[in-house]
Amino acid sequence: MMQFYREDSYLEDINQATVESHTQVPKDEVTNEPIRSQMVYVNEHACIGCTNCAMVAQSTFFMEEENGKARVFEQWGDDETTVQIAMDTCPVNCIHYIPYEELVQLEINRRNQFINVVGGLVSRGERGGGGGGGGMFAPRSFGAKSFTDAPTVSRGYDKSNPDFVVKETVRLVTARREKLELERRQENRIADL
Repeated sequence: MMQFYREDSYLEDINQATVESHTQVPKDEVTNEPIRSQMVYVNEHACIGCTNCAMVAQSTFFMEEENGKARVFEQWGDDETTVQIAMDTCPVNCIHYIPYEELVQLEINRRNQFINVVGGLVSRGERGGGGGGGGMFAPRSFGAKSFTDAPTVSRGYDKSNPDFVVKETVRLVTARREKLELERRQENRIADL
């Protein structure tokens, strides 16, 4: 009983804004390897701060305050289905499955990252705010200083694993279809007026 109380109070002491999710990953006691083979990562440079993932999977994602971007604070804090739904709600597909080693590197590199939020707003405004244009989510130059330190995130975990490739392909195709259907409905609504 006392053990559970201590664990709960420890979890309440975790500062979401500063914790790196790779430090909270459960590991096998014998091998000291992560229990899960894939981790979840948000590419904050691509994130538009929509809050969808943080609303759906509240025990995995949160919105960091400085830049208003989504971030993972606890790997698999929610069940797999909830995390997948959160990923599917992302309008810019900036949430990825990556291996643990890559997660560690990306989170360490994130310590000194600078996200040009103003440049991102200008870039979205120049392109009509959120519609089309694949490059609109990349960091861009603003003023005299260039901000191109966006981390390179693998687009998937294990491309040699056929099961993963099929699941990821289906997820991406489904997300694309839903986006196209929404765009078509919006275009039809405009035409009907």
